[in-house]
Amino acid sequence: MLNKFSILFFCLSDSFGGLEMQMVNKSREAMDSGYLVLLVIIKNSPMDDYAQKLNVPCKYFKMWFDYIDVFNSYKLGAIFEEFRANICIVGLSRHISAALLARKLKSQDTAVIFMQQMQSGLNKVDFFHNYIYRNIDSIIVPADFMKKQLLETTVIDPEKINVVRYGIDTDKFNPKNFNKNVSKSRFGLNLDKLIFGMPARFDEIKDQLTLVRAFHKAKIKNSILLLAGDGHINYKMRVKKEINTLGIGKKVVIIDFTLDFAELLNAIDVYILPSQTETFSLALIQAMAAGLPIIATNEGGTPEAIHHLKNGLLFKARDVDELSDLLVQISNDRELRERLATQALYDANLIYNIDIQNEKFFKVCKNSFEKRIWLVV
Repeated sequence: MLNKFSILFFCLSDSFGGLEMQMVNKSREAMDSGYLVLLVIIKNSPMDDYAQKLNVPCKYFKMWFDYIDVFNSYKLGAIFEEFRANICIVGLSRHISAALLARKLKSQDTAVIFMQQMQSGLNKVDFFHNYIYRNIDSIIVPADFMKKQLLETTVIDPEKINVVRYGIDTDKFNPKNFNKNVSKSRFGLNLDKLIFGMPARFDEIKDQLTLVRAFHKAKIKNSILLLAGDGHINYKMRVKKEINTLGIGKKVVIIDFTLDFAELLNAIDVYILPSQTETFSLALIQAMAAGLPIIATNEGGTPEAIHHLKNGLLFKARDVDELSDLLVQISNDRELRERLATQALYDANLIYNIDIQNEKFFKVCKNSFEKRIWLVV
């Protein structure tokens, strides 16, 4: 039976964003589905802290080199062997080769799956990458455009690429479970203001600067811009400097990252995602499940989830004027906000429900393992 399988999640990252959070979440979801689970990560990393909160069993590991590290690949193979890993799910592309080598050295039966969450348009048809993509058992991506990108830039067999959307516990974010005024008060937000919110790490790619400039240009009365997250300190300082230069310090609230993300979303009235590029945002579908009207860039996997004027509004990345116009439009039209929010909530429950997507995810695991066993035999 599939639920007797052992699944090892392998992600040596000392950062903490959507990728790392999703790896830990998927580990927990696998446990809840009855699988034997081991998460191999860096000790005392943010992933480690989060895994402890979710009670995910961990083993700590480090590598000297990202791509070719024979000694540590042998040690990783020993972990495969000891854990009797049927499946190894790799979170970072630079560590696929280590997992493949670990399998070759110690555990031939282990199926290696790359859970790709970051897009890459780089051409990967050199000898090294050809070996990787011919020997990996499966790749799971959250968006159709990523599958197309892989087919254009690698030699991978198309049958190995599986599009599985992110799944979330939609009930956790349901606005019926919260009192918006209480949530606003918790985060120090004025109850009488329209709150435009962008909870995301501070990063040039996330492009808080464009949002700040558009918010200033829109000059919407009785509104607040909430920026929530950690990230690159230098970029965060640039954003704060721009806020001061524009003279809107009293209209912008900046708070740190919080794990109470569902309540934070409920404190927001309009969710903004101005990323210059976005593979497929987990926070985006969480905002949909929170029943929020959404304004986002027409980039990456976002337009696969958000359809303009149906369940959100889309604009061109870095376009301050277009974003400013949309901020004004949505602030002046309560009926539009309610219609977009209602459809977003419906779509989240229909498409991104965790049970639906986990069934697809673990089916890929089962098929990959069965094909692997057939190849080895």
